[in-house]
Amino acid sequence: MKIAVFTDIHGNLQALEAILDDIKKENVDRIICLGDVIGIGPEPKECLDLIMNSPVDMVLGNHELYYLKGVLIEDERDYEKRKHYDWIKSILDDKYYQFLKDLPYQIRISNILFEHFLMHNKSGYTPFYKTTIMNDSKFTEIVSKIDEDYVFVGHEHIPFEFSYNGKTIIDIGSSGCTHDENTTYAIVEISDHVKWHKKNVKYDYTGLKRVLKYKDYPVKDFYDRAFF
Repeated sequence: MKIAVFTDIHGNLQALEAILDDIKKENVDRIICLGDVIGIGPEPKECLDLIMNSPVDMVLGNHELYYLKGVLIEDERDYEKRKHYDWIKSILDDKYYQFLKDLPYQIRISNILFEHFLMHNKSGYTPFYKTTIMNDSKFTEIVSKIDEDYVFVGHEHIPFEFSYNGKTIIDIGSSGCTHDENTTYAIVEISDHVKWHKKNVKYDYTGLKRVLKYKDYPVKDFYDRAFF
């Protein structure tokens, strides 16, 4: 089985279009998105439209949960962040809400788990551990309790690979939050062994910058500088 995996698009329609176009050349059996399609970037609705009209299986990310349940699920009393998600709610009608609320947190295929990030609660408001656990002695304890041999995640935006006690955690990094014309996604091949590699794809970064320049939305200036 051959699977294409991407994550953390964050409203970058140009990167998403380039990734899905490139995947068509790969003859994959399945396409998986690890969440955070919305939030931060300028075109959350357009990105969801493309996901919903493509053969993509998606799991929930924390930014979808901010939209569904509110930013206070992480006890963050950030007024600016709330304004950003009020804007997202204003442009996403019930069709998008219904699509997102029915998404799973995880997808399992063979001995591989695909999820947005490591989870401590699969049903509550805050299912994902904070990325600070990677600097904590608890990280190895958490990894050792995972049943699958491989876990593909996103969330951190900076890719990493960590192996412990026969378990391998692979963060493929953000496909949407880039500072140049390059984006990436992963190809995972499952046979007797699990193999994976990253694919680099050029996308219309000039087009993204044009949208960032002319589209106005809450917290735009900070998000543009920090993530794009």
